[in-house]
Amino acid sequence: IADLERTFAAVREDSRPVLIHVITEKGRGYAPALAAPEQFHGICRFEPDSGRPLEPGQAGFSVAFGDAMVQAAEHHPELCAVVAAMAAGTGLHDFARRFPERFYDVGIAEAHAVTFASGLAAEGKHPVVAIYATFIQRALDHAFHDVCLMSLPVVFALDRAGRPLVQPYNVFSDCFAAMGFSLYAKATGSDADRDVAVQAYENVLRRRENPKGKYSKAYPGI
Repeated sequence: IADLERTFAAVREDSRPVLIHVITEKGRGYAPALAAPEQFHGICRFEPDSGRPLEPGQAGFSVAFGDAMVQAAEHHPELCAVVAAMAAGTGLHDFARRFPERFYDVGIAEAHAVTFASGLAAEGKHPVVAIYATFIQRALDHAFHDVCLMSLPVVFALDRAGRPLVQPYNVFSDCFAAMGFSLYAKATGSDADRDVAVQAYENVLRRRENPKGKYSKAYPGI
């Protein structure tokens, strides 16, 4: 902190733009978080001394998705997985261990993850892109231009049941749903999926004056 204070004081009077690059370490000062930084990305109540959660975990979407990916990969050698620094959070740790040559973690770069997956698909692979729903906002253009317009077989698995971790930002999930379901309805002729696309788009229109939903949670995700 003292080093930061000295640095900020030194550049405060500078008339030029100054970039300060601060290298941090997730979990620094707390041994359990240092040992399992991804586990402490989003947490429930835990025992301070050991870091063990006080609430029993539930086998939700992430676990079921991870198991299904492993089972599918055993029979489909073209199947691969792409994540953006959230292998454990998306349930793909076991997949990464079992099929390391078919697992790609591109780091915190969701846009690159989607475009990279489109390249894999163009070469005959069947990539599955696993991203938290709240982070798909970073790759909407890439999903549309590099996957949808190219008609490439890329599967998107939006973790956390398709709902963002921060509720007010779920307008981005609606944007993705409007595009995805409309394309699916166009391909299959499904009236039900068309109705979901329309509903999602109407959710976006209702929020155009307040897209982040700040101070308002009146419009839950679909």
